Amino acid sequence: MELGNGTFGKVMLASLTNCREQVAIKVLQKKDQQAHVNMILAEARALRTSEGCPFLCRGYAAFQTKLHAFLVMERVRGGNLQDLIDMEGQLTRDSIM
Repeated sequence: MELGNGTFGKVMLASLTNCREQVAIKVLQKKDQQAHVNMILAEARALRTSEGCPFLCRGYAAFQTKLHAFLVMERVRGGNLQDLIDMEGQLTRDSIM
């Protein structure tokens, strides 16, 4: 099931085969431009460095094929930050916390 999409790819819902846990898989199309490659690497690096932070989603795995890069991460319910900003406008301190 598709959870969302953006400029560089889409996020799909998946289930792990060995348990009932659901994860989000971000599918990014690989392109030859160095800027695009750097963006994929930066996102994978950010998921690794956010490990242990209770306020950021956890990254479980990253892998690639010739045409796509895949980032497997914790599924967080409740929409995304852009949806919240669109709905509420400027965020209050309480919303941010």
